[in-house]
Amino acid sequence: ALIGLGGGTTDMLVYVDGIPYSTASIPAGGSQVTGDISILNNISFDTAEKIKIEAGCCWESFLDDDDDIIVPGIGGRPPQPIPRSHIMTIVKPRMEEIFKMIREKLDKLSLSRPLGGGLILTGGGAQLQGAAELAQDIFGLSVRVGSLLPRRGLSEEYRNPSYATAVGLMLEGYDREGAGDPDAAEDTIQRERGDSIFNRIGAWFRNEFF
Repeated sequence: ALIGLGGGTTDMLVYVDGIPYSTASIPAGGSQVTGDISILNNISFDTAEKIKIEAGCCWESFLDDDDDIIVPGIGGRPPQPIPRSHIMTIVKPRMEEIFKMIREKLDKLSLSRPLGGGLILTGGGAQLQGAAELAQDIFGLSVRVGSLLPRRGLSEEYRNPSYATAVGLMLEGYDREGAGDPDAAEDTIQRERGDSIFNRIGAWFRNEFF
């Protein structure tokens, strides 16, 4: 099963024998985690998002040192120290809730056999420290964070789970254009067009969706 932890939704796609078998979606994701941090600490959403990305954790054993996160003061208010353990007490319950809602969807499928391939997490939420460990505890299955395969023309900045959907759409567009394997065709494209493969895919993406 592939679980995409997005900002506003969390989506699940179950594969059986390499074929898409079922999909499900719940209206909760990383934005809810950020909102919890924002409300409970009386800080802006943008500041809460930064704290979530830099210090968010949802598995206790990763908190070796309970360092303070310094939140800049605004409106004359002094900077505010917040322990990482406090952030975890906010992040973990919300992530647990999201995973349990997805598990309910998965349990209702009544699959004839267990998911031997386990779970793969993608999306921005997959980068939360301890997300895979928490999911493994809740689902009782092996869990790993999906990573993008190296592609020529795709910079390191975009080789993380946050861009899995965007890159997947671009590669799908490339396949629909009948260009074949991107890596195998890269040298030919560079010689004939003098252009990056991902520039071509990006042009297709803009024409198709915008």
